[in-house]
Amino acid sequence: MTVESRRRLGFTLIELLVVIAIIAILIGLLLPAIQKVREAAARAKCTNNLKQIGIGFHNHHDSMAGFPLGGNGADPLRTMIGSTPATGKAQALGWGYQILPYLEQSNLWAEPVEATMKATTVKLYFCPTRRNNVVFNVNGGGTVGDRAQMDYATSLGTDNTNGKDGLNPKNNQAQIKIETIFDGSSNTLLVAERFLAPSWYIAPGGPENDVYRGGYTAGFNRSALNRSGAQDPLQDRPYVGTGDLFRFGSAHSGSFNVLFADGSVRRIRYGVSLGTFQDICRHGDGNVVNIEDF
Repeated sequence: MTVESRRRLGFTLIELLVVIAIIAILIGLLLPAIQKVREAAARAKCTNNLKQIGIGFHNHHDSMAGFPLGGNGADPLRTMIGSTPATGKAQALGWGYQILPYLEQSNLWAEPVEATMKATTVKLYFCPTRRNNVVFNVNGGGTVGDRAQMDYATSLGTDNTNGKDGLNPKNNQAQIKIETIFDGSSNTLLVAERFLAPSWYIAPGGPENDVYRGGYTAGFNRSALNRSGAQDPLQDRPYVGTGDLFRFGSAHSGSFNVLFADGSVRRIRYGVSLGTFQDICRHGDGNVVNIEDF
């Protein structure tokens, strides 16, 4: 048998290197597609989170004759009436706490140990593009302890003091009813994703800590679960100034998810004009908005 007729039993080194190079190229081509699929799935999950939150708001509206108020303070004590949590104007904790019974979280809402309640995460309150359930141990502003976080916020409109032109004002204001949303529930922002610097995803950050020290139970304050329409929304990026503490935004590219008062969830471009964005953050300014402007 000649050498040429012998059966080859393996690859030469050059052939092996060529195969490895081809596999590397294919992986390089596939990775962006895989990442796009993952991001599409994460955005869809984020959209569903907001839809569920919207159901919570509307069920609260049906049971309590109005949307929940914003509570009061970055990290207040829960207001109790005997052994039962107070509701409406009497409750200092914010909307994230007040809608729990309408998200199949009645046991957490009624949890007798406040520290346990404040440290217990709610899966719906996190965008999977950004992070999984997160609890921060905080020490600031006179409060100490574990606080379950959240990636969503309501609008205080453009009234930083009481949020009275948004849909989730401070608890010294009247509850907002759907029939009093004069600009129309389909044109008014109820809840949206809030801007966070990427370094804040897994550790507390920023020049002050109202952003995270109250967690999902935070009451009305301008930099936590109530965000302002006075700042342009942005995609998450490193912190550059105190205006970032009050913005809406997200980890998604191009646009962020917004829950409107009618229960619909839509995307809004980061490049939306500030005037248009302010119009949808206020519930009764009388300005006409066009969905094409979003």
